[in-house]
Amino acid sequence: LTWDSGRQCWQFIVGDRLERESFRETLLREVGWKLDLNRKKDYLVSNMAQLSVEFAEPDTGGHSRRHVAVAFYQVHVYGQSALDSLNATSAGRWVSAAEICAGQTHDRQPIDPPVVRWINQWQIIQPWQE
Repeated sequence: LTWDSGRQCWQFIVGDRLERESFRETLLREVGWKLDLNRKKDYLVSNMAQLSVEFAEPDTGGHSRRHVAVAFYQVHVYGQSALDSLNATSAGRWVSAAEICAGQTHDRQPIDPPVVRWINQWQIIQPWQE
């Protein structure tokens, strides 16, 4: 997860799709940029989403509805240099499935509430998973 100082919570890596870009291509771009990793040697993004959902929900003001498209992909970091780079930075944080499902880290810092709600609602992960 990465810290969002504006929203004051840890969040998953997300991004807006560029024109003609797939969800997977968006994630490949955003992971490399936000974590300063090389997409050709430091990580893999699964070819298919675990779940892809489109829906409408109220915006934060509750007066209108916004269209949301969400796709959950597995990202695997590999190579000792990539792992060392991630462990050395304070911009990111590793968390457990139990922390994600609870919506907060062990030291009670919040994890992106809408995404946690979706993960729990659609059972993307279970608290006991590694």
